[in-house]
Amino acid sequence: MTLKKKHLSVCIVLVISLLLSCIPFDFSYGVMKQVGNPSYVTSFSSSNNFTDENIKCTVKGRKMTIAFKTLLPTYQFRLGLYGVYPPTDYTPLDIFVLADSSQIGTSGIQIYQFTYTINFKDYNIDDGLYYLYLSRIESPEDSYESYPSNGALYKNMPFQLTKNTPKILQYNDVIAENKRVQAIGDDYDPSWYLDTSLDDMRFVLRNPATGIFASMNDYKVNFIRSLSYQITGNATSDYDKLLKMYEYVANNFYYDSIAFSTHSFQYADPYDNLYNNVNKIQSPNSDDQGRVATTCQGFSAMLIAMARCQNIPSRLVYGHRLTPPKNTWDTENNIGVRDHWWLEAYVDGRWIIIDPTVGTNNRWNKNTNTWKYYGITNYTYFDPSNEQFAVSHIYHNIYPDKRFGYLISNASEIDRLTGFFETYSGDIKNGKLLNDDYNMYDKKTWGDGRKSHFMTDGYGNTTQIQWSNKGFTGTLDLNGFAKLKLLSSHHNKFESVNLSNCPSLENVYLRYNPLKTATIAVAGRNVNLSAKENGTFSLALNKNSGRQLTIYSNPDIGYKVKGIYSEYSGRNLSTKATYRFTPGSSSFYLEFELNPEGYRYYLYSYNNTSKTKPYNLAVQKRLSQLGYFSGSIDGNYAEDTEDAIETFQRVHGQPITGNVGKNTWRELFNPSAISKPTDEIISQITEIDDIKLYAEAVSLKGKIKISWLDPSIDLSDENGDILSTTPIYVDGYQVYKYDSIKGRYIKMKTTKNLSYTNTFGLVNGKTYNYKIRAYKNINGRTYYSQWTKVSAKANVPKQK
Repeated sequence: MTLKKKHLSVCIVLVISLLLSCIPFDFSYGVMKQVGNPSYVTSFSSSNNFTDENIKCTVKGRKMTIAFKTLLPTYQFRLGLYGVYPPTDYTPLDIFVLADSSQIGTSGIQIYQFTYTINFKDYNIDDGLYYLYLSRIESPEDSYESYPSNGALYKNMPFQLTKNTPKILQYNDVIAENKRVQAIGDDYDPSWYLDTSLDDMRFVLRNPATGIFASMNDYKVNFIRSLSYQITGNATSDYDKLLKMYEYVANNFYYDSIAFSTHSFQYADPYDNLYNNVNKIQSPNSDDQGRVATTCQGFSAMLIAMARCQNIPSRLVYGHRLTPPKNTWDTENNIGVRDHWWLEAYVDGRWIIIDPTVGTNNRWNKNTNTWKYYGITNYTYFDPSNEQFAVSHIYHNIYPDKRFGYLISNASEIDRLTGFFETYSGDIKNGKLLNDDYNMYDKKTWGDGRKSHFMTDGYGNTTQIQWSNKGFTGTLDLNGFAKLKLLSSHHNKFESVNLSNCPSLENVYLRYNPLKTATIAVAGRNVNLSAKENGTFSLALNKNSGRQLTIYSNPDIGYKVKGIYSEYSGRNLSTKATYRFTPGSSSFYLEFELNPEGYRYYLYSYNNTSKTKPYNLAVQKRLSQLGYFSGSIDGNYAEDTEDAIETFQRVHGQPITGNVGKNTWRELFNPSAISKPTDEIISQITEIDDIKLYAEAVSLKGKIKISWLDPSIDLSDENGDILSTTPIYVDGYQVYKYDSIKGRYIKMKTTKNLSYTNTFGLVNGKTYNYKIRAYKNINGRTYYSQWTKVSAKANVPKQK
């Protein structure tokens, strides 16, 4: 039913950011820094469990159907919009709906409600980003002018309007982040949050004027307990008790806007605030009429103190809150700033969200001593849905964070970690590599100073370790860390790691560690890995890929992966350097083989740069393996390395340079490379290598005859010059002729004779070039003498 509005005045909205600067010493963990684009949905519900006040909204085409109910006495509802972009403030729709008060809520309180469908085709509203804005008046005698802030009943559902078609926004990034942090608290025992001394949130007891911390004695606790029972009256469930406490705090207390704007003098002591309210005691944040001002931590602390006195577990939460309807996450740029506190209370087997600070618009200006009372204005953030809470709140952390590593109490894990910290990597203990202040008897020094790098589950069991780039060597043994979910220790020098019996493992990052052995729990199974000679490996385990294990093979220089083998079946699973798989058997091993194609740098004497040294070292190791090198394997390419290379090249029939180019590298790292033969064989190879045949080419009629002397005969010419000084028997000779068309020498003949006659294809007057060498089979390989080149001009008679 639509009524004529009583006044045209636009509802005045007092929007104040509920920021907080009085923050205790603590660290948030993994705080979200930006929000992605929202998704568009067709339905929205502000609460899934609190049925006495909520909004349910659906859109279809250009129509938006709103079903709203509230516990606040209402005669008439007014529907409007608030523009974020374009910034249009309040946009009246001239929609007024009488409240239906025929229903009684679950807590026995009257409910006021309406259902209405807006057809946006009937309105000329600019495209943009809006909040649905609901306001109310309590009786027919009231006007919306007299309810400038109390009338603002609901303003917490954003939607996009395009061509008169609404689409509700849902911030899935924020929902997911809130659930992630909430899951941390789900691991905590609710009984931890019943301490009426408030030691776990002691910072709220600090007097900002003196810096002195008060204590919650029996008298104070009894006062709060007595008051809480008065407030909750005959409520029969913990849920209803929390609702009445919410109403009391939101209705009776004022937000200290100057404490917010000056970031100082935030009085949050729940006993002082409750006592001064009841007894009308004047203080720096109260007057003699019972009006008391505080900030969000004070609002939450009062509700927590009362709830704990009735044995309802309650705890503080901190994060960031934007200010609907002025902003959405699309316009907010400081979501990583901690500026708001609220609470969670444990009822009916779950933690519910309660934010009493935003349930009121009561304000106090200390500078002008102006008190503005509007009472409780909404229940939007009493047990809201995930979708509703994500509209304006983002979690940073549960307070206090009981996961920090120094709270470790598992005796077995302490013993293993102490052993690790006390082990030396080089000349320095691992504990000192992490922290200069390391002391094995002070667990607060166990770590690198970043609390989020070493964390527990709140029960003293390690859940997270992030110690990378520290220079650790040797073994990392975390066997039996049953709650360990994350290990990140990349860029160290571990040779062995033991992560067996760690059933909670989800993510492991052990890249860039030269592992030779590892045992790791994957999906409840202990998997053993090892590397044979000439290589190492590193690891990663990622829950996002179905907890698949990734092996990164790291062959030594000059080697490559031969295969990753199942020890059970012997099957080669992969020859790839990176292999991701779900282990099917319990043990695997890596084998490596020589890599002739691993050449990268040209190596020569005293070329010992940081780039070439590892390759020099690989060459020395390989030469030593083959028996050519007996010097110091240190990566310094000097004369002894050059001599060894020359011998290797001689044995392998290569040009003798003493340097390692691509061809020498390929021969050296080839599986068929020849081990160093005996000195006698090397002497024979040297002899044939030193031979240069004495040869000549003679042009005869229609042919060219090339002849050479037998190198086994010691000969001198007529002048006494020695033609062959080292008599050596050879197995034969090769004759090559230069082909000017192909641009190279081609083989003409292999022979045991001492001459070769070329009769084919000669052209009269043309000069022909030849080269000849001897060869000899030594130790199963053919070696060659030096080339001897000769030439002659063809004499081919003309045909008659």
